[in-house]
Amino acid sequence: MLSGYLGEAETGPVLLDIVARVKKANPRALFCCDPVMGDIGLGYYVRAGIPEFYRDRALALADVVTPNRFELEWSGRRSGARSLAEAAAAVEALRQRGPGIVLATSLEAVADRIAAVAAGPDGVWAVETPRLPIEATGCGDAVARTLLGLAAQGQDRCPTRSPRRSPRSTG
Repeated sequence: MLSGYLGEAETGPVLLDIVARVKKANPRALFCCDPVMGDIGLGYYVRAGIPEFYRDRALALADVVTPNRFELEWSGRRSGARSLAEAAAAVEALRQRGPGIVLATSLEAVADRIAAVAAGPDGVWAVETPRLPIEATGCGDAVARTLLGLAAQGQDRCPTRSPRRSPRSTG
């Protein structure tokens, strides 16, 4: 199951009910939550209540979470994710709240590079790539879909099938 943009905050509990029903019918089902709420430079582009729903309810129940930098900062460590070290700490802190995998996208590496940072049961990794001189939208959707597809196929390089941990408080 993959969730993304929610038009209304009232849709959130319906989403979680669907996730619970699917997981009851198939305990191996995976839930990937892409907490769509905004972006650096644009700010929020969702209605009131949606960011709080993701932060306070949905993210801890997901097996995989795929925030961009803006969403990562809102969902986890408000101190920021302005460097790869800060992003690594933020994805691991978010992972400790429940998801087995957190993959943060759209991170600034250095001026001419962009990065993604992932945390999973086996550690934290970062990948950098040159920044292209284009404006692209929907890339996070494609990343979330691809990651969930690999996990659903049982790919060894996507270890979401580790024993489910109970959500923990990060203090």
